[in-house]
Amino acid sequence: MKILKEIEQDKGIFALKYKGISIWPVLRLKSFYQILEQQKGATNITRKLNKSSVLVILKCFFYGFSELFKLSRYDYLVFSCSERRKHVDGLYPERVVEGFLSQTNSLLIENPFPLGKHYRKDQIPTKSIMSESILFIGIFILGFFGYKKSALENEKVFLDIQKKYDFKINYNRFLLIYEGQYRLIKLLLKCFKKPKAVFFVYSASSMGYIRAFKEFNVPVIEIQHGVINKEHNAYNVYNDFGNELFPDYLLTYGYRELEVFNNPENYFINPKNVTPVGYYLLDKYLSNQSDDQTEYIQNYKKKYKTIVAYTHQEVYEKEILDFLIESANLAPNVLFLLLPRFDLKEVRENMPENLIIEKNLNVYDCLRFVDIHSTIFSTCAIESLSFGVPNIMYNYQNFSKSYYADILGDVNHTIFVDSPYEFVHAISAHNFESKAYIASASDNFFKRDFISNMNHFIKEELNS
Repeated sequence: MKILKEIEQDKGIFALKYKGISIWPVLRLKSFYQILEQQKGATNITRKLNKSSVLVILKCFFYGFSELFKLSRYDYLVFSCSERRKHVDGLYPERVVEGFLSQTNSLLIENPFPLGKHYRKDQIPTKSIMSESILFIGIFILGFFGYKKSALENEKVFLDIQKKYDFKINYNRFLLIYEGQYRLIKLLLKCFKKPKAVFFVYSASSMGYIRAFKEFNVPVIEIQHGVINKEHNAYNVYNDFGNELFPDYLLTYGYRELEVFNNPENYFINPKNVTPVGYYLLDKYLSNQSDDQTEYIQNYKKKYKTIVAYTHQEVYEKEILDFLIESANLAPNVLFLLLPRFDLKEVRENMPENLIIEKNLNVYDCLRFVDIHSTIFSTCAIESLSFGVPNIMYNYQNFSKSYYADILGDVNHTIFVDSPYEFVHAISAHNFESKAYIASASDNFFKRDFISNMNHFIKEELNS
């Protein structure tokens, strides 16, 4: 974050433009992830265009293809990705916006990455959906013919940034995608009736789309999908690059996020346009707190007195596995459930019996019965509180404290450890408060009744 701040508070960055638009916002996160990979050893999460990616796009191309010709029918367009679906009651709802989709005349445009697929339509409650793969083909074609490197003004500014911070990215590729997004949406909006509004579950990778929608006076709204705090690179912008590439509104889980945008050094969005609405899937789970435990879960509880759920982050896979293996060896009477979003890249042989890579239950299923939650900086650290489950955070490279020390500083529900020994000691020795106390602490993080709050926002703010 310090590097982004240095770059963005240097007035020279404003000279970097593409077709008259300050283009650093398009390149900032791609640059940051590359720097993080080189300096911290983190896995770069920027999607690479390779053979496997192309095959996914081609495989998913016809998923909901007919919806492309029905765009005029819909009041709202919603952009999300298939990875955000969670298994609930036999189906896979989109965890952030499913409640909104079910209540409105909306089309979900779903990115198959990073999961690499879409769920079958009989597996999801979403009625109107099409793959963003359909748009990817158009983006590539229009970007290939529309992107002009000569339109990049003061390229040397970016070359100097790369040299100073010792990294390199294919910035022409990202600007080509931006140009393709922009041209495609302009074309579609000329051919079809424009929507009343467009929603993004994550907006930073869609700035070409956003610019085009704004030129047609379509309100652009982002809905929070994960943690937002003063350390999150996507939501802390350290200079005023204009609002052409950023959302008009941000809908958050709760009121704590307002503190991030009330900072006068943060130019991501006007804090007056930040509205708490809650979190759909959390509402769904908390309103259906069944005591029935499956035989699968009961087998865990019979064998182990203490169960820890660890929410994984693929950027630090090796470090997390090392940490959990050592912890499991130190505490054979504790069950550690590792909850990855995707298949692990590294398969370890001869893992301890009490360390299980849990693939049958999602994190919310687990939070109903585990005793402790752990992670480095997953959003589940605040979600766990809603279930009355305390956190023991693995403070790898001080990331946990930098993300959460300010907002999860109550030792009654959250503590930070730096080693497997400290972790295991805290599991057995630290006295957390009651489940009721911990659950009450979550009220500050999540506003209840997502669907009602969304309806109110649509009526009052969008007047539709």
